[in-house]
Amino acid sequence: MKKIGFLLLAVFLTGVTVTQAQKKQYAIYAVAFYNLENLFDTINQPNTNDEEFTPSGSYRWGGLKYRNKLNNLAYAISNFATDNSSPFKLKNGPAVIGVSEIENEQVLEDLIHAFHPDLLPDYKPTYYERLN
Repeated sequence: MKKIGFLLLAVFLTGVTVTQAQKKQYAIYAVAFYNLENLFDTINQPNTNDEEFTPSGSYRWGGLKYRNKLNNLAYAISNFATDNSSPFKLKNGPAVIGVSEIENEQVLEDLIHAFHPDLLPDYKPTYYERLN
């Protein structure tokens, strides 16, 4: 009887070991997209319809408003895919982030520099101009 019990225990442990060894490991990545809703700097560009987003324009778009918007957007983006209640919480947020409604490449650079260094993964910006 002891031999049968020992044999069953050995078979069970072998099955557990094989099952454990067959578990697959997966890497989870997130991709995010964010509409920045008219993220313009304060400089009037000659070939851009941005007159409203200048200090003398209808929005009175000055440096303080611009920096506040950059900081708020940087904070929101830094929290993408990092929700503690999600089973897919990612340490460094999304692997790729796409954005729209941004004036130019310099504004994209300004947005990247608005991130706190500890909150920004090693993103490399790529900008494509689209004519409206």
